[in-house]
Amino acid sequence: MTEDAQNIENLIREYLLDERSFQKRINNSELKFGFQFIFPSYPSSSEQKGQVMVVFQLNNTDFLIISIGTQISKSHIDILKKYKEREVQFFIDLKKLIFKMNLFFRLDIQNYNYEISEQIFIEHDKIISKNIFFKIVRKLYNTQAYSSLLLMEHCMDKQNLKEINKEQRIDTNIGLNLYI
Repeated sequence: MTEDAQNIENLIREYLLDERSFQKRINNSELKFGFQFIFPSYPSSSEQKGQVMVVFQLNNTDFLIISIGTQISKSHIDILKKYKEREVQFFIDLKKLIFKMNLFFRLDIQNYNYEISEQIFIEHDKIISKNIFFKIVRKLYNTQAYSSLLLMEHCMDKQNLKEINKEQRIDTNIGLNLYI
């Protein structure tokens, strides 16, 4: 591993550790490095849990990829399968959202999961600031949260929201603010 690659790896790990987000290293021969982390991080005593995200650099690339994946819940899948037009419209709306946010994505419609990601190019004479890194993390997190709201809208009148909330522990309240 080059000194630049080692420096960026250490910098990103330090950012994640500073914010109590770091979960584990990803070991894969195709990666220069990779980390799994939680965003936002909450105290371990909190009932609220953040989302699992990853950051990694592929071998022979000059950029980082930050990514968040989503597996649609069984209760939502059942509704989407039952009302096919809702399924089609959800995935169209999801694509429109991701395009609007200018992000990358991978949809696996057959398995009802998707991944949203962003890239940060590494400039050898500049460091990636903590602020820039976490703005991208927050953008991905908020886009994923918005996609969950879209999914609930597409399933809403087909299943009682309280049942979805009880079954999947989904917070159907609007508040996603960390500070209130």
